[in-house]
Amino acid sequence: MNAYIFNSWFKDDFLQKEFDRLFSLFLPHESVPDVRVVAGGKSPGGEAAHALLDLGIVVLYADYHIKNPQEYKMTLLHEAGHFLFGNATHDDFPVYFSLLSLRQRYIDERVIVGSLDNFIYCSDVEDSSYTFACSGCGDRITSGHTSGITCNSCDRSMLLVGGL
Repeated sequence: MNAYIFNSWFKDDFLQKEFDRLFSLFLPHESVPDVRVVAGGKSPGGEAAHALLDLGIVVLYADYHIKNPQEYKMTLLHEAGHFLFGNATHDDFPVYFSLLSLRQRYIDERVIVGSLDNFIYCSDVEDSSYTFACSGCGDRITSGHTSGITCNSCDRSMLLVGGL
């Protein structure tokens, strides 16, 4: 993605509004946590984001999202999960991911795609990235796995289309 275009929308105000909107859309029966979302520059270890629970801040890193701009929404919902469960671990994420995947079936905007591993760890942009496409709904995802990927939108097996 062009850096100028990316930097024109990857800003604190936009990310905050998206966090609030996505939380309300996917978790309408929960109260939106009092969290401030900020755009960070370069991540310390190549991560997509960090949830600073004690400070009530989510930092989304530009260096990750300029390579994977389609993932910022899923990243926001991932980080929301840390505040929803009040911890930095992913122990409760299988249940959280199942809930989001179920909700995704009734929401036209495609946000939750891929597997639980993709949701927890995001794309592996440095090593072994494979692209899969769904023959049913057309969703595309990137995964570190080479097989066994199922579409969360329509439950079909996805086809490996790139990364070999």
